[in-house]
Amino acid sequence: MNHRGHNIYQRKFVIQAFLVLTLLFSMQGSVVNIASAQTAQPQSVLAGTDISSGPSVVAIHRDGSVAGLPDVPTPAYIEPGLNDPVFLKTPPGLAPTKIDAPVAPNMPTPTINFEGIKLDDNCGGSNCGGGFPPDTVGDVGPSHYIAAVNTAVAIYNKTGTQLALFSFNQLWNGAASGTYCDANNEGDPTVVYDPIGDRWIIADFAFTSASVAPFYECIAVSKTNDPVNGGWYLYAIRGDDASHVFFPDYPKMGVWTDALYMTANMFNSALTFAEVRVWAFNRQQLESGTATSIIIDTNSNARFSFLPATLRGTRPPDGRDEFLVAESTTLYAYEVYKFHTDWVTPANSTFTGPTNVTQTSYTVPGTVIPQPGTATRLDSLGERMMMQAQYTHIGADESLWVAHTTRVSAAGVTAVQWAQINVTSGTVNTTPVQEQFFTNGSDGLYRWVPSIAADHQGDAAVGYSASNGTNTPSIRFAGRLVTDPLSTLGQGETVMLPWTDVTSTGNMNFNCGLAACTRWGDYSAMNVDPVDNCTFWYVNEYYPAPNGSSTWHTRIAAFSFPSCTPYISFKANGPDRHINPGYGWDVTLATADATQKVCLRWSTNGGTSWAGSAVCTYNAGTGKWTCNMPANISSATITYQFWIGAAADNCAVTGNETLWSAYNTFATNPTDVQLASLNAAHTNGSWLWLITTLAALLLGGFAVLRRKSH
Repeated sequence: MNHRGHNIYQRKFVIQAFLVLTLLFSMQGSVVNIASAQTAQPQSVLAGTDISSGPSVVAIHRDGSVAGLPDVPTPAYIEPGLNDPVFLKTPPGLAPTKIDAPVAPNMPTPTINFEGIKLDDNCGGSNCGGGFPPDTVGDVGPSHYIAAVNTAVAIYNKTGTQLALFSFNQLWNGAASGTYCDANNEGDPTVVYDPIGDRWIIADFAFTSASVAPFYECIAVSKTNDPVNGGWYLYAIRGDDASHVFFPDYPKMGVWTDALYMTANMFNSALTFAEVRVWAFNRQQLESGTATSIIIDTNSNARFSFLPATLRGTRPPDGRDEFLVAESTTLYAYEVYKFHTDWVTPANSTFTGPTNVTQTSYTVPGTVIPQPGTATRLDSLGERMMMQAQYTHIGADESLWVAHTTRVSAAGVTAVQWAQINVTSGTVNTTPVQEQFFTNGSDGLYRWVPSIAADHQGDAAVGYSASNGTNTPSIRFAGRLVTDPLSTLGQGETVMLPWTDVTSTGNMNFNCGLAACTRWGDYSAMNVDPVDNCTFWYVNEYYPAPNGSSTWHTRIAAFSFPSCTPYISFKANGPDRHINPGYGWDVTLATADATQKVCLRWSTNGGTSWAGSAVCTYNAGTGKWTCNMPANISSATITYQFWIGAAADNCAVTGNETLWSAYNTFATNPTDVQLASLNAAHTNGSWLWLITTLAALLLGGFAVLRRKSH
């Protein structure tokens, strides 16, 4: 994200259109429709908005491995010097009665904790880092963690081994798109994993001047679930158009059932804020080689920094509109919007809202965060909503989880203000389920750049940076169990770095050009692992000792609450001979639901289509499903996959089942096959949430685990 004094990266994309009649997928068109609801009355379409279809953009193919890409130069880092809007909120909101009391630290210790990208890593013969700040972001999938900074990407396995490291320019080298994406990638990266399509989406923006069009968003979508070797679709999306010649800053993305949603703050040639723009990219088409989109232009500078909701865990009910959340610019309130897309008749799409959700009053923070050993104060990034707005669907309850930086008082510390907003049945409740200013019992630390996520049980964790005049900036996280009192992070706080002496970390105590650097970072990222829907993954930045080092580092860690059990787990009910009836698995869900059905399907010898499927049988006494293979399977390499659907679906395979696939291990002898262990992720409810796993069994002495690409 860019705002005042930001080292930059550009994005954008006038985007994809809707001529979908020629596509194989049944999703068409492009237009966005938003409908938003209040508790008391329905919302109307947001006044002044325009709805349009973006141009259809055909992907450029990058095949082969992204490990060891050829060297290419990194462009000079551009600082646009954007002028963020300043808003005055009146009247005041709720009295600040929700300041937290001290809490004993009970947060779990990270089980995985490793170094991420650092400024001076080598990407194509140049530093991987494109300047200051790094804008650290990442997400987790079934078998990988992908992190990005300005202006590079790293892919890791889930034990922390780096599998690939490259700049955005290296990724786009040779694409010959004829746009700035080819060689002028400037940052503001985003990384999202799509658990429905089992695909990865990474992006940044490209430009040569923030005041001179054109501006592009450079979006890369993995062709398979293997982001290292499976190939990528590359889309150079124009972010401005003839009627909106604006620079698209601070792009944010969210995965929903029908689309990849994207937002940006748009700045005119004078670098003054003009409007928020929202895109919906048809998700299935985007993951198949063509980007079509519906675009919302708010045409107003009275709204700022929308966050699109991104799902993890149980899907929203069919037909649920996408939610977007912003901080009100005039009230102490969370603004919730709804984007209803009509892919058949895009002109029928709507964007409605806002529904104002009450919020505790605060002081807007500025460049106020102290560090020891220097008078330089760090930029808090103000009050804007920070990534991400996570959607959860737990039982009958639907929620949005959000966080941002506030200040308790005009002279007080900065704090994390987080909230859970009820959006059950698509109706936005105007009072939060819970909300808190987190100061860890007013311990004197300033906290900023928060990111929040929740697991499938409703436990939550928020990560952030923390500093004051005696403690150098460190990476921390705090959390709550679903059983803790509302509006508290009842498990307290812990330091994420592998050492406990936070005075051993470094300051941002050096110059960027002719002035002192103050931009610590524009965001961090907390995400929930789709494999078990329990494990939290967090990435943020820090400076190593000694103070004054100008080389930022990033750190990635994973942890989970001991009380969280995987949403779904599998265990072999063998050993039985592969060719005999009865071979299969016992499947256990964390929450048994008679309206659900567990399904099994398989392919043979690496085939790309499913050879058969079977409905699993539920045993009310044990609370488990039994999934048996038929007797007529001959010797072959078999790929198995489970998913969960609604009972009425009868395990129909529609082509949109896959949430993820993962490597798993089998123990075998020449004729018998037994699954040693297999944990899979969360799915539920409305229909075909696929969950699970791939394993290839090779009869005749050994079993090979292989991953299925969809």
